[in-house]
Amino acid sequence: MISHTHTYTLGDNDSKRDGRAICFLEAKRMLIEKAGVLIRSHTQVESGTLNKDEINSYTAALVKVQNAEERWSLSNSGSMTVTMKVRAVLDTDDIQSRLQEIQQNSTYKDDLLKHQKRVEALERQIEEMQAKLDNANLYDAAELRKERVTAFGGIEGKPRPPRVPDGEFKPKKFPPEMRHIGPGDPKAKVFALLGRPHRLIPDRKGRTRPCLSYGRFSIRIDRESPTRHVLGVYDGPDCRGPRIR
Repeated sequence: MISHTHTYTLGDNDSKRDGRAICFLEAKRMLIEKAGVLIRSHTQVESGTLNKDEINSYTAALVKVQNAEERWSLSNSGSMTVTMKVRAVLDTDDIQSRLQEIQQNSTYKDDLLKHQKRVEALERQIEEMQAKLDNANLYDAAELRKERVTAFGGIEGKPRPPRVPDGEFKPKKFPPEMRHIGPGDPKAKVFALLGRPHRLIPDRKGRTRPCLSYGRFSIRIDRESPTRHVLGVYDGPDCRGPRIR
């Protein structure tokens, strides 16, 4: 478990939502850097040692950052501040395995590297907008805040593993995160690796075996089990295609 705490002081043109988003973004960025240092110290792949930019890009995709604590207060000058503590669990052996799989998927690897460059550009834009907001009039501040919200959305998104072509399933195109999920795994592990599903498809015979749709692939879970474990992984968006696992 690693963690990082960051405090952000809200400006005159910041709402509480703005302050929360900016504080989380900065705390997450610092935690990812800290995780990247730890991962670089443990990681090598078959083709050689990964460079710093690659590690940072892959770390942002593989490490799940959670907001553990949030505290609001007033500074000595009377400005509102928000302090956030974020954390993530690192399993270096699991990450080593997943990094090797990403290295074998050139399309996904390139997408992650390009995405990281876009994120860095958006972070610079947000910093520039923050500086402008300090002295902006009411109209300009409203426009800058709209642009900043758009930038936040671009940073929070991340590239999805490439979809496989229709027809026979090809293991080498299987999303790296999905390869670590199989029957018996708890739903919590699914959410930790893949996030929330794109949509939840109810079981036609009841509500005990819903399908979690992740676009080109889907996962059926047993809602009656204590851990709501995985029953199967399917090629297709609705748990009706060929069962992969």
